[in-house]
Formats: sequence, structure tokens, C-alpha cells
Amino acid sequence: MEIKEVAFWYCSKNAILYNFTYLSNGTWQALNQNVVFTDMGGWKDERYKFRVITNDGTVDKQEWWGSTNTDGGNEPDATTPPSFYYLNTTANNDQWNFAFKFAGAANGKQVDIKVNFSPDKTNYNHTVTVH
Repeated sequence: MEIKEVAFWYCSKNAILYNFTYLSNGTWQALNQNVVFTDMGGWKDERYKFRVITNDGTVDKQEWWGSTNTDGGNEPDATTPPSFYYLNTTANNDQWNFAFKFAGAANGKQVDIKVNFSPDKTNYNHTVTVH
């Protein structure tokens, strides 16, 4: 299975904001991306997931990769386990569900995001580094 494209989906915008650059060995990255939580009128939304285009040698297929939490769970912090960042295919590709949440510290900052689909990984995952 070839991964042809990895894109960042921002739930509150209902849109892809940018594509990732392929590095090597199943790893993709997006550097220096601005994060601004969307004001939803009384609360701010920080949910995101990934749209991945794959090809099985015959046809391109769109897949959604996100969290196992329907509502994204809590914002991550210093005590969040690594499993929060595991990537899972989602059965539901709607705007809101099965998304991750940025840590509160990301709001108004730039981030680097690395997505790791390396075949030697037990669990595909991603990292977010806030500048």
C-alpha cells in the first residue's frame, strides 16, 4: 500500500489546511504551521485529524486517520500517555468525530507535526511540537 498524500484536517474549519511533506520510511512532516483555535461562541475548538490518500496499485483511496475517542477526549498535557497520539483509521469521516485535540499551549503558536506510518512501528503515531 502506497501512501501518496497526508493532509491536516481542522475540524472547526471543515477543511484541509495544508499537506505534509514526505521525509522517508513512512514519515511525513509539516513545519511551522500556525495554530489558532476557533472561537465557537463560549468555547474554543482545537480538534484535528488526518486525511490520507493511499493507492493499492490500482486505485487511489481516501482514508481518515484520527483518535479512538469519539469526541477527542481531553486536551493533552504533560501527563498524557503516548497512546493519545496513536493513529487509527476511523469508520466515521464526519467533520467532528474521532479527532485529536491540540494542547492548550498550541493556541496562537506555531507547531511542527510529524506523522509516522513507518512499517516498523507497532502503532502508527504522530507528534506535535509547539514553538
